[in-house]
Amino acid sequence: MKLILISLFFLVLLVVPSFQEKVTPLEYPNEKQYDEKWKNDEMGTNGQTIGQVGCLMSSVSNAIAGHNILIDGETSNPDTLNQFLRANDGYTADSGLRHYVVVEVNSTLIEYVGAEDSMTRSEIIEALQTKTKVLLPKVGNPHWVLLTGYDTEDESIYYVSDPGYAKETTTVDAISEWRIYTMDFQGPTPTPEPTPEPSPVRPVGYTHFDQCDDAWGDEIMGDDQHTICDYGDFMTSLAMALNGHNIKYDDKDITPKTFNGFLQQNEGYSDGYVVWHSVAASIDEENVKYVGKKESLTRDEVIEYLSNKTYGLIMDTEDGFYLCDGYDEALTEIYYVLNPSNKLLQSVPTSTADSWRVYYIEMLKGDDDDDDETTSNSFLIKDLNTRVVATFFALLIFIVFVSL
Repeated sequence: MKLILISLFFLVLLVVPSFQEKVTPLEYPNEKQYDEKWKNDEMGTNGQTIGQVGCLMSSVSNAIAGHNILIDGETSNPDTLNQFLRANDGYTADSGLRHYVVVEVNSTLIEYVGAEDSMTRSEIIEALQTKTKVLLPKVGNPHWVLLTGYDTEDESIYYVSDPGYAKETTTVDAISEWRIYTMDFQGPTPTPEPTPEPSPVRPVGYTHFDQCDDAWGDEIMGDDQHTICDYGDFMTSLAMALNGHNIKYDDKDITPKTFNGFLQQNEGYSDGYVVWHSVAASIDEENVKYVGKKESLTRDEVIEYLSNKTYGLIMDTEDGFYLCDGYDEALTEIYYVLNPSNKLLQSVPTSTADSWRVYYIEMLKGDDDDDDETTSNSFLIKDLNTRVVATFFALLIFIVFVSL
């Protein structure tokens, strides 16, 4: 009887989820390359700045600080490490990092291990657990971050200190190569100043569309030379905005496919792929208006536009167009974006926009707005009831077992 009760007790506990997911053996600081204190400081001799290309250097500076290693008597950050590297020929002509010069910060405590094309999960975990092995994965083209932890529930997720964006995780598929150091601790293990927890505000909640999605990526835009996948970043960004405000075309939801069809039928392109704003707005003349191009917007203006829920803000950057869909109450130097060419890029520094395209888009009621809220509430209630019932029966079985 006791054996049965013990089995039931542990069986019931299985429905109560485990809360141990994130494992970060060593807490690192998370200084950003776009911090106003140093983002405009030049690195090598080609005029490029920390804010532009300083992701690897900033990640290394966070690693050095995490091991309490001082640079000429000062705490390591992108400013102090950059000054050291500039003074010691630590950059290549194109502002690439010379790792052997980084070692000269403290050759007793720092060693550059080298580069690796790949690492297994067990190798990554073992390295992190040593607290002296520093892993720097390349997750963009190019973008470098500092690996800080792993996830026990989802083996594809790793935690990072990202100097360029607000994201805290990357995926194993996003990592293309590694740079590896060993760093011993100088003095006691430091207690870094707490980094504000991200507090994202995304008033609308847009759906992300990939411009290269198989459903529309190969479709022609204005002529035979331009496809949505190759040139449709602005059109796709605007399609996301229209879709999020429940604008329809022929009673169909807006997607890059349906929006491209509308623009084709109404001569909505110039030069093969450039969207005529007047034609785009005519998809629903009562509820959509093109406000215009803004050379710059203050953070307060961006927040006001987004909070109003009747505007679509499209950011023009050197890497293409993004739909700006949110801001952060704690991290005031970033905006949240939906990038039609890279779903993993979810936040950018506020200084990223070269200019803005602003549309007024009335927020229409969706077909299933009420149903979504009901479904969501029902799910929460059901989930709560499951946990309560599971906990009650586990406690009841335990009490019966003890009393026997």
